[in-house]
Amino acid sequence: ATDRSRLGCVAGTPSKRAGKWVEAGFDVECDTGAGEKYIPSTSGNLPSISQCKQSCQVSAECQSISYLNTGWCSHFSTPCSSRKQTSEAVSMRFSTSA
Repeated sequence: ATDRSRLGCVAGTPSKRAGKWVEAGFDVECDTGAGEKYIPSTSGNLPSISQCKQSCQVSAECQSISYLNTGWCSHFSTPCSSRKQTSEAVSMRFSTSA
């Protein structure tokens, strides 16, 4: 068995990827009709945009989010290059480039 404590891992706590969040826009969401790929398995209701971003960072395939005023957090495996107008939504892209 691998000693996870020596690897800096804590059981049950996924590690966040290094990088930064870049604003993709306000009052817009990533547009699945224009090629953005929604990830249903990791999307869901979350109480804050901060938690939405954190949940994306621990998902290897998540590249961007749209957070709606209803509390719905959408994850996308694409960088949210295509956006559509959606009132009271915020979209952000996770950038791992230096």
